[in-house]
Amino acid sequence: MIYNKREYKEYVRSLFADATAEEFENFEREIKDSDKKRKELQKQINTIIQQFRDNPDETTRKILNNKLETLRADRSVILPSGELIITRFSVLSPEAKKYACTSALLNKYLTQEIVQNNPLKFPTHANGDIIIDFDRLKESHLHELAVDIRDFVHNYMDDNPQLVKHPNYFVQVYTSVPTIYDLNHSIDKYYDRKRENLNDYTASRKGIHIIESYPRQKLHLVRMMTPDALNFESDCMGHCIRRDRYIEKIDTTAEYYSLRSSDPSQPFYPYVTMFFDEGKLVEIVGKANHAISGMARVKLIRDYIKRRFNLESEKDLISADKVPHVDDRRFGIALRNLGLIPDKNGVYHDLYNLPHNQIIEFESCPVTARNLDYINKQSISAKSLWLQGDHGPHIIDKINQFHHIDTLTFAVQYNYGDIQELDLSKLRGVKKLVLSSANLRKIKKIIFPKDIEQLEMWSVDFSNIKDIDLMHCLDLKKVSFRNSDLRKTSTIKFPPSINEIDFSYVKSTAQMGKRLERLQKILTYKRKFYQALKLDKLSNMFRTIKEYGKSLY
Repeated sequence: MIYNKREYKEYVRSLFADATAEEFENFEREIKDSDKKRKELQKQINTIIQQFRDNPDETTRKILNNKLETLRADRSVILPSGELIITRFSVLSPEAKKYACTSALLNKYLTQEIVQNNPLKFPTHANGDIIIDFDRLKESHLHELAVDIRDFVHNYMDDNPQLVKHPNYFVQVYTSVPTIYDLNHSIDKYYDRKRENLNDYTASRKGIHIIESYPRQKLHLVRMMTPDALNFESDCMGHCIRRDRYIEKIDTTAEYYSLRSSDPSQPFYPYVTMFFDEGKLVEIVGKANHAISGMARVKLIRDYIKRRFNLESEKDLISADKVPHVDDRRFGIALRNLGLIPDKNGVYHDLYNLPHNQIIEFESCPVTARNLDYINKQSISAKSLWLQGDHGPHIIDKINQFHHIDTLTFAVQYNYGDIQELDLSKLRGVKKLVLSSANLRKIKKIIFPKDIEQLEMWSVDFSNIKDIDLMHCLDLKKVSFRNSDLRKTSTIKFPPSINEIDFSYVKSTAQMGKRLERLQKILTYKRKFYQALKLDKLSNMFRTIKEYGKSLY
């Protein structure tokens, strides 16, 4: 179980960043009072039906019938049998329905992953409950997956409101999906199908007004004025601006902008999304809510913000006092996506204008592969580097130019393109390598760096990789292939240094499954053996040696 449940509930609420505390209370009050509301509505319908039966006047019966149909249409669902019924879910508002469905999915998948597997190694209470560090959770791959789940639920319900008839609809649709990583794969397939239905960007011209044009960069800044424009933006960019809450504000206080291509080969294709409300900055995001890719785009958006708020420099841009904004958290994300990152002490730095004679230490540094050439990498020491975008030539050489990287993560939706051999052998200094939901379906071989100590492969498809060789990684101690597909992998070779493996929810052949289970058992005895040596408990040591020897036969 989770020890700090109240804070965890607040974290789930925070995923609905554009809803106020009062609105959350209304959602939960709606859900709590839904049965009472259902009974009241059913009583009204029953009264109208009785009046209809008792009144012979045709005009009155017609009025009653229209009133009845309106009540049913607004607050009822149709069963497969064709019967109309009113449920606790059907009487909720659209936003409350989305909140209920998202909460149900997160309670199953996110909570399950944290409680059962504790992948972020949170400490535990004396009774075994997990004590969540929410700062670490918000910087982790699990947070990205939770945001993707939220956006998916909202987009799906916008597209198919008639299909979702109860809060556990998505839980039942994905009843055979065991983990949050499998769910993420299913969500990706949903978006892939939607993109396939886009008709050569004909929708890209609908509902927009060109604000500024940049011929040299082949870009336009457009204002989005209609739901169609927001739908197209959301489909291409992989975020949630198509949600009802955004659409409802189009004709009121909100301003939505998109930086789009003016190249004839990709007319009005979007690269950056901006949102202002009541004249204040709300969001600036690149694709999939990541940083802006491409220095020309970064510069254009920075210049626009400076002109809009009469700022003189990037230093003014960083200042929360000079940039009107909705809240500090979103403002921090907007700055991050513009390449303005806080160091470990909370001091902001311009990632594209760092000093050459100073080492700056960052806790987390998200960068796009396209922008690596514009960063003074020798000045950056990062506890965690999140690499976003596309895998290109010489990218490993560029990563090696950083002063120090402890953990390198290829972020969710990182694109490896059509390469068939992923050679990471030249990667230096990285102690922990993470590939999260990586699409390796076209890759036939991976060569891992020799000096890594931890390797995490979350929800990775090894469909074309028959052999995984880690024998040359002589310092490798921990390996996780959690929720990965190893059904076509025949051999995995580990170095003698390995002492912990995690193959939870792995898809594999029966033979490979037995090998992995046996190896896990051997490594359990190995850890006991070294722990006994460390504590100098000779009796335990000899007992462990004896058990370890038996396990080998």
